[in-house]
Amino acid sequence: MEGTAHGKIILIGEHSVVYGHPAIAIPFNDSRIVCRLKPSETDVIVSSLYEGPLSDAPPLFQPIRKLIGKLKAAFEHGPCHYIIESDIPIGAGLGSSAAIAAAITSAVYKMNDRPLDSRTHYEWVQYSETLAHRNPSGIDALCVTSDHGWFFTKNKREPIEITISGSLVIAYSGETTPTSQSVAHVRKLTETSEDFQQIINGLGGLAFQAKDALVSKDINALGDAMNAAMEGLNALGLSTERIERLNHLAKRHGAIASKLTGGGMGGCVIALCASEKDAENVRDAWTKEENVRTWKINFREEA
Repeated sequence: MEGTAHGKIILIGEHSVVYGHPAIAIPFNDSRIVCRLKPSETDVIVSSLYEGPLSDAPPLFQPIRKLIGKLKAAFEHGPCHYIIESDIPIGAGLGSSAAIAAAITSAVYKMNDRPLDSRTHYEWVQYSETLAHRNPSGIDALCVTSDHGWFFTKNKREPIEITISGSLVIAYSGETTPTSQSVAHVRKLTETSEDFQQIINGLGGLAFQAKDALVSKDINALGDAMNAAMEGLNALGLSTERIERLNHLAKRHGAIASKLTGGGMGGCVIALCASEKDAENVRDAWTKEENVRTWKINFREEA
């Protein structure tokens, strides 16, 4: 039995979403996780990071261990091999932990021949995310269990479609920092100075600007909001030298905007491009000059 899930990309609203402001996130279908279940005498995890009894899994797997335990209690099924295959980098801001939980949940429901609606799927993934990140916004769980974008706050979730003409190029910096660490870093800043809280408020306002730009199909206005957001994230100490190099390189090769996505302090960079040619130029430059892994999403304007 097999369950699958995709990753997610935050266009804008990182960190400010934790403080009640909106964020815009979209599914990342080119990065996927597959979980295959095979009946076994004991629960076993098979993955690139760990292979062995679920009971002996390292701390990184504890949210998954508890999720599996709760799913087993709900369905009263026997032990399995949980074979996890992923092409989503861990700690890169692409929703890896949420996607793993989503794929496992989907596989368990299929094995038990039970329908899985999006709300129930979200709740199972958010349970795992809470164990992993203490106080997750919910945006990862929502995006990895949906096939469309979201304008999201903790109290309101509004579907949003990206129907502009353009492309988004994604680069994995190779640097990783746990989201919990970057969130704690920002929380400490906001507790020490009102100036940092004002930056958070400004990031929240930029998410509204980005939404307006998407509704009006104004890619330049969207780019302005994303660039301004990167300035705020940098002021919060969430950028790195490599992220800055990737941002500058993208703009030199035609990107309208370039910013980090996710928790920051490493992870991924996204570049917004108006044309296919610009997107390929950015992707080539990133690959040749920084030797990073890249992806590309093509947006399509509605007819």
